[in-house]
Amino acid sequence: MAEREPDFNAAFRAAGGVRRREPVPYPLTHDSIRQMCVKRERLLRIQYEDEKFADEDEQVLASLSVDHPDQAFQRYQYLIGLWHAWEKGYHRAGVTRAEERDAVRWLMLSREPVRIRITGRIVSVTSRSRAAMIRLHRHEAVRAHAEEKLQLIEQRIADTAAAARAGQLGLWRALGRRRRLRALATRWEREWELHFRGVLANSLSPDGRAALPEEAPEWWDQVTPEDEARLLVALFEAGPSRMQRGQKPHTAKPDAKKHEQLTFGSLLRYWEPKLRLPPMALEDTDLAQLMTALEDGADEGAAAQDLEEALS
Repeated sequence: MAEREPDFNAAFRAAGGVRRREPVPYPLTHDSIRQMCVKRERLLRIQYEDEKFADEDEQVLASLSVDHPDQAFQRYQYLIGLWHAWEKGYHRAGVTRAEERDAVRWLMLSREPVRIRITGRIVSVTSRSRAAMIRLHRHEAVRAHAEEKLQLIEQRIADTAAAARAGQLGLWRALGRRRRLRALATRWEREWELHFRGVLANSLSPDGRAALPEEAPEWWDQVTPEDEARLLVALFEAGPSRMQRGQKPHTAKPDAKKHEQLTFGSLLRYWEPKLRLPPMALEDTDLAQLMTALEDGADEGAAAQDLEEALS
């Protein structure tokens, strides 16, 4: 029997190669997304002859500027798709733009998850309900406040130690002040942890509904800032990015409000202008799924009306 040739991964390991996960900063600023785009595109282009992609891919990339925050994020997601296609050896099967939009809309209607790796686990991420996004925004805001308080307390502890060394503060008084500051820091650390669990719980509820911090996965304390950044990217891919790719192309207007960074609160800011609803309406409904279904229904209704008028 002929000896089987080793595959790429085996040869890579035998040659001493080490795979490293691409670091992802959090929060995701426009500049960091731009750098991620440039790096991924440069590495990917050298895998192709003349460093050129297929014409359709080049047209899509030409329409997505790295200088525009929202388009830079879409460009990064598109490059990820190109990377996976190259890595798996997939070839374009003549899919039209309309067919691609239909496929993306099916992903939204079926709530097909985006799968990412967090803490060594494969996690399924779906689009969120309005209630979940409101809680995400609130948890993130309070957590940021807790971080500011902890930084201030650490500075006061350092100032107390410096004053004691300089003889400006008595030893026992300095120790008492340090003890009180440490107790206050412990309280704010618990507050930070509570709202961190709230972020994870509302990001990962299977049906997209709002959740309590107690519903966070049991491995919440193993989540790193890099894991959190990947989770944020997946939430945008499952919701806003799919929504934009599933719509018919239109002339993009210059965005006067350029989001300088993507946060969990940015999810809510994407959807709120699109809704004209009474208070508390559709709180636990997946908005991407709902709006896609409404648009499809409107298209079918318009087509039926045209047919009725033609036959009358």
